[in-house]
Amino acid sequence: MIEQTLDQEHQIEALTERIESLEKRNSELSTMLEYLHYWTIRSDENMRDVISKIGGLPEAEKDTRSIFEIKWQKLNKGVSGLENPEHKAVVADTVMRWTGLPAEWFQGKRALDAGCGDGRLSYGLCELGATVTSMDQSTKGVERTVGYCKEFPGHRGIVWNLLDRYTEEPESFDLVLSFGVVHCTGDTRKAMANLSSLVKPGGYLALMVYGYPRPEKPNDFLHMVRKERVRQAIRHMTGDQAIAYIQDLLDAGAMKGDARGWYDATAPRVEDHYTFEQMHLMMQELGYEDIELLDDKIRNIAIRGRKPA
Repeated sequence: MIEQTLDQEHQIEALTERIESLEKRNSELSTMLEYLHYWTIRSDENMRDVISKIGGLPEAEKDTRSIFEIKWQKLNKGVSGLENPEHKAVVADTVMRWTGLPAEWFQGKRALDAGCGDGRLSYGLCELGATVTSMDQSTKGVERTVGYCKEFPGHRGIVWNLLDRYTEEPESFDLVLSFGVVHCTGDTRKAMANLSSLVKPGGYLALMVYGYPRPEKPNDFLHMVRKERVRQAIRHMTGDQAIAYIQDLLDAGAMKGDARGWYDATAPRVEDHYTFEQMHLMMQELGYEDIELLDDKIRNIAIRGRKPA
């Protein structure tokens, strides 16, 4: 009996030592992860400064245009598309979420959807009563947007690249919304400055950009690893090959979602990430006030600022 008790005590001591060792290693790995997180942010920031000084990434810009032409031509349906009645029914709510503005604010306002894609947010802006201009460098995207919004008087679509200054309507819009676009241009600062030139004094600039994985959220890193695996696999594929590869993974249950969403997330060569503090500083440099983070529960950065009247 005494021997059994001593044996149990030895086992408990051994387990205690093992737990303490694992806790120490976990702490070490957490510190390493935090260091890699901040090292990535600092490296990205330095690289973006260099790219901005040399005038952006023209080849990557052409590549991005080609990728999204393929997307809007071949991936015509998806969970987050206007073909989905459930999504279409809530797209106005989505606009309010990503602008932080109430429904009554939009009535009679002029709004620009910059990088409109296939027009889901343009449709929501129109539904809320705004007079909407939709701009995108993708001809196919603009064509689809114009088709979706044809029921709304005053809507128009323009093919335009965010890295080109649009000089025909300076400071003409009460709201410029650019959702998930400027971080794919290769020169976010320049794109933001071009967009800002179109905002009326007293108007709003609202942006969504990709955020870094958060150290306290392991699933963020898991998602990023999955994205990078796909990105590397399709890097040298044609558009059709990449779409087929992604669809095969979805059909096999290796990923969840739809081909349009995964193609959008993995095909572009340029995909900058930001912290709220970095975006806040860039908006301050452009002169914006009342800068707000619109959702602190998600990894991506949805931010809105007001241009002084």
